[in-house]
Amino acid sequence: MISEWGHCKWDLTPWADTSFVLNFHDKETSEFKKDGKQSFVIDTKNADLLRLIMTWKIWGSRQGAGVSSIRTAFILLRKVVFFCSGNGILISELNSHPNLVEQIPSLVSKSLYRTLILELHRIYEASKSIGFLILDSERLKKLAYLTQPKNINQTPYIPPRIWSYQVKRLKQCIEGYIQNKEKIEQCFEFCCDSYSHNIKCYGQSPLPPDYQPFASDRDVGERARNGCEFHGQFMIIARRYGIQDIIEEWISIPKRGLTITCLDSYMNLVEYACSAYIANFTLQRCDEAGSLKENCLIWEYDEKLGRIPIICGPTSKTMQDSDARWPTSPAVEIAVLAAQSIVEMRKLYPAYIDSADDGNSYLRCSYKPLWGCTGGNPHSPRRKMSSYCAIIDLYNKLFDLNELTINSEDLKIAKMLTPSISYDSDFAIGSVWKLAWHQLRRTGAVNMFCSGLISDSSMQQLMKHSSRFMPLYYGAGYTKLLLNEEVAKIVVNTMYEVMTKKLELVLSDRFSSPFGQNKKDVAIVNLISERDVKALTIAARKGQVSIRETRAGVCLSREPCEYGGIESISRCAGSDGRGACTQALFDREKLPSLKKQLKQNKIDRSVLDPNSPRHKALAIEAAGIEGIINVIIN
Repeated sequence: MISEWGHCKWDLTPWADTSFVLNFHDKETSEFKKDGKQSFVIDTKNADLLRLIMTWKIWGSRQGAGVSSIRTAFILLRKVVFFCSGNGILISELNSHPNLVEQIPSLVSKSLYRTLILELHRIYEASKSIGFLILDSERLKKLAYLTQPKNINQTPYIPPRIWSYQVKRLKQCIEGYIQNKEKIEQCFEFCCDSYSHNIKCYGQSPLPPDYQPFASDRDVGERARNGCEFHGQFMIIARRYGIQDIIEEWISIPKRGLTITCLDSYMNLVEYACSAYIANFTLQRCDEAGSLKENCLIWEYDEKLGRIPIICGPTSKTMQDSDARWPTSPAVEIAVLAAQSIVEMRKLYPAYIDSADDGNSYLRCSYKPLWGCTGGNPHSPRRKMSSYCAIIDLYNKLFDLNELTINSEDLKIAKMLTPSISYDSDFAIGSVWKLAWHQLRRTGAVNMFCSGLISDSSMQQLMKHSSRFMPLYYGAGYTKLLLNEEVAKIVVNTMYEVMTKKLELVLSDRFSSPFGQNKKDVAIVNLISERDVKALTIAARKGQVSIRETRAGVCLSREPCEYGGIESISRCAGSDGRGACTQALFDREKLPSLKKQLKQNKIDRSVLDPNSPRHKALAIEAAGIEGIINVIIN
């Protein structure tokens, strides 16, 4: 026996296969510092609660975790437990002491804020299993606000219109390849065979221009004395295989015409499009998206959620997470298929045949083609990723810069979620938005939770799968797979950040109460037990209020509502004869949607018997919508 559950120290070295000891510091004889003074001591009750947490963390959590992650979580949680012990309370009682919660950020370094909030959120999600919680969602929102970075270098949030456009174009590029996949593969194989034949006959690689199979000054069917064969210009070959149009659609053709290097450029573009498309839905870093291999897509089956796609591959952060996984959207499957097709073609290169590749190649492999294009790297099997801006400049048919140009609504939304861009002259109306890989991480995380904050149907449709299960996987420990810890921090912290942004919006004149401004103030004040609007504003910004979206705006009630505000909003508006709900606020930006609902309601009633229950219900609903529209307009 090495350690018992109640011991001051847990020696987990045999389990971890490396030196790994958890010291709970709950004995008077714990440790002494070099100067002879006793180190900090945690009372026994708090130490036992910490043991319960770590028992769940190591053996009870569905969330897979490596040694490094467990050690970091333990050190952070032990700091909080010691803080509670020093203040004479149990860690399970911290939630009832908001003044102490405000001091938590001072316990850890700023670089670990996200990690701490992630661990506290996971404990909150697993409180039934553990037996207690440290902070509930309200306190976590407050803590998230207190730990938000205050510097002006926050990663910009890509406005929904621009984000949706770049995702749409990436998908179109990939779909175009998939539709022409067989023809491209056949043409590519013919080109490789043609070059291989001439190289063998000529006895040298790369071939000089006059002996290349698609030499412009050679006639179709011409044959050299040494056996080299010529097939005319590559444009003839591309047309024969039916791939000329797809190449010209996406690649700028040089003055000398369509050459085989254009095919290589097209394949490189599709590879980049696949990497960017995957990154949009996994929140991976640039290098992580560029390090994926052929077998990167796996599927996990869940009884409630069905088949869940998981992208797996090495991370660029820590060795402990070398097999980390990223839950993603089923939409990425098409990108993986396209990239797999291209890497299989590149395996026809001699550089691959002569390599020590185990068959599971990088999706962006760097093997040099037979026709001598640049880009091959003899020192690495993986092609280096360029910046997003460099890709846009190199492949100028990928995006229409007019679509990336910032308008007033784009800037309004971007500033709302990234106030710091007000100080950056690059982000101004009329300027082209400079896309960057790291922007995709923050934007994707925000988009999961921004329903009700940003009204963009195309963006919400693109994110519908990710919004559903990524928070479950990263926040609630919905799987035993070792998921990427860095993305888990981003997802959970962003969830609380977006909550506070929603609350700030509720305080603005965008939302109206059917009882007027004074009643709106009272409704929100009642939620937080404050007496004036100034205190309300401060509390809302600290994340002490919860809101729930409805078809007409938001609901401020903390209690579950049997009416919902989704299927019907007559109860919100009071058109059922019982008066408007005091917890309802109506959103001005939903006015167009409400007018469409009213119009459809009228059409539906026109074909019904006026005495039917359905007609009467729709009439009550219409009266409610009209009342809400009147409140918003007036």
